[in-house]
Amino acid sequence: MPSPLRSRLCWRIAVVAFVVILAAEIALLVALPQISGGFATSAAASVLVAAAAAIVIGLTAYWAIALPIAQIREAIRHPEGNNKMPVARNDEIGGLARTIARGREHHEKVIAEQTSVAEQSAVSLRATLENMVQGVAMYDADLKMVLWNARMRELLDLPDEFFDQEHTFVDYLRYVGARGEFGHDIDLDAEIQKRLATLGHKITYERIRPDGRVLEITRNPIAGGGFIAIFTDITERKRAEIELRATLENMDQGVAMFDADHKMILWNSPMREFLDLPEEFFDREHTFDEYLRFTGARGEFGENVDIEAEVQKRLATLGQKATYERVRPDGSVIEIHRNPIAGGGFIAIYTDITQRKKAEQELMRAMEAAEAASRTKSDFLANMSHELRTPLNAIIGYSQMLQEEASDDGQEDYLPDLSKIENAGTHLLNLINGILDLSKIEAGRMTVYIEKINVSSIVGEVRAIID
Repeated sequence: MPSPLRSRLCWRIAVVAFVVILAAEIALLVALPQISGGFATSAAASVLVAAAAAIVIGLTAYWAIALPIAQIREAIRHPEGNNKMPVARNDEIGGLARTIARGREHHEKVIAEQTSVAEQSAVSLRATLENMVQGVAMYDADLKMVLWNARMRELLDLPDEFFDQEHTFVDYLRYVGARGEFGHDIDLDAEIQKRLATLGHKITYERIRPDGRVLEITRNPIAGGGFIAIFTDITERKRAEIELRATLENMDQGVAMFDADHKMILWNSPMREFLDLPEEFFDREHTFDEYLRFTGARGEFGENVDIEAEVQKRLATLGQKATYERVRPDGSVIEIHRNPIAGGGFIAIYTDITQRKKAEQELMRAMEAAEAASRTKSDFLANMSHELRTPLNAIIGYSQMLQEEASDDGQEDYLPDLSKIENAGTHLLNLINGILDLSKIEAGRMTVYIEKINVSSIVGEVRAIID
């Protein structure tokens, strides 16, 4: 606390009191000279009285004003100390002290609540970080690592000294580069500078650790400088991708997968071979729309077509299964199956059916040739049956006439032979009619009737022919 002698407020009050009192006494001496023994003596006495009064007033001002104000100031400047404010005074200074005390209590309460919330948030954040399957590290604007989790330490296998919040990202890069994680026979400083140049924007890349594990690393810049790095162990996923890639590469069909944004994210060699696309289409950034426009521009939708209309027509069918064929400029025929997948996107399967189409065309020509041969055969049989039935009818007719004459002339010995001639001619005629019936059956024009027959008569005719 300031002493009365060092209080500028007390000094000002004392000086003002001294001047006012002295001026009043001098004015009184001038107005009433008869009350003083001599002006000089009275003036000296007035000075002493004014000085004494000023000292009393200054001390009073110190205890009544300066000291309480100093207490209030100290309490404000050092709220953590045991400073007493004059809250018990029943005047303006006491009111001010009580207002400041209430404000300080409220402020301390708010700070305590905010500190509690911050501590709870820090605990929740730490619990969240420690239960993540990804490793997480945060670097500040000076590129010092200020936050991390146990998974990050496990995945990167860094020494304890790197977690003193003093080592920088450059130190980390130099360490992992020195143990070969950027490759061998490289310019380490150049690799470090290349990575530092990307800190201002989001980036995702993969790194193979010395133990064979594959890490996917995503870096995101944060406001105010610095960044967050997320490390994900994708070893199993990469192994599955390799197995899937091996399967795809051994397929006869071409396969392509497009995501929900219509970007091609997976393909195999037959697909590239079938579609003959430029290398730029396999950067995982080109979309299905761009692929359609490219193939349309080189004439795969036909001549003199509205390419944009064709593109929109195909895009409208992406949500449903579709199968269609396309004739490529080189004459090959590709059958395309599109199937939507859960979460958006689709899988397209491309099959080269050129040979199948050629076989179908050859089969069609063979069928047409067979039908033509069948028609020729039918025409031949129709003509031949006419040519054969005419003499047979004459033979049958004459045999019947000869049988009648022999019977009339009593030449019974000729009747059996003449009967055989008639039966053989009739049998031959029936064979010709049967051949014509086969032609009708092949042509689909045969009508079947159910009739009664004499079995013994048929058997007799067969025996007569055989004998």
